[in-house]
Amino acid sequence: MNQSPLVEYLVPINSPDDSELVIVEKHNYYDINSQQVEDWFRNFGFEALQLSCLQKFDGSGAPIDIHTQVDELLTRILQLKQQEFDAFLEELATRKQREQEAEEERQRQEYEDARVNHFFNTLVRNFMKN
Repeated sequence: MNQSPLVEYLVPINSPDDSELVIVEKHNYYDINSQQVEDWFRNFGFEALQLSCLQKFDGSGAPIDIHTQVDELLTRILQLKQQEFDAFLEELATRKQREQEAEEERQRQEYEDARVNHFFNTLVRNFMKN
């Protein structure tokens, strides 16, 4: 039987990150440092779309307007990702085709080398017989 003290077996019921008291602190931190957080997020995103990871939407409008804004943004991102995926698949197919062509060329070269070696061996044998 384990002789560890009871205190080592105790587990917190609530995670400190989920505590209601922490929510206020998180909001205060964001209010104080929001510009730095936004500046940091501008370093990431979709360069092809000139779109940063952090996007702001006017939440005071009608819900359908907010939904439309989000939908348009997501559509742009999904179209870009689909283009990137299609380009990846095309590159993969091209790579496989190049590998197959290289393999065929290698086999053809081996066959030619074998023919040359056979011809040379036959020539040497005939020369030694005579």
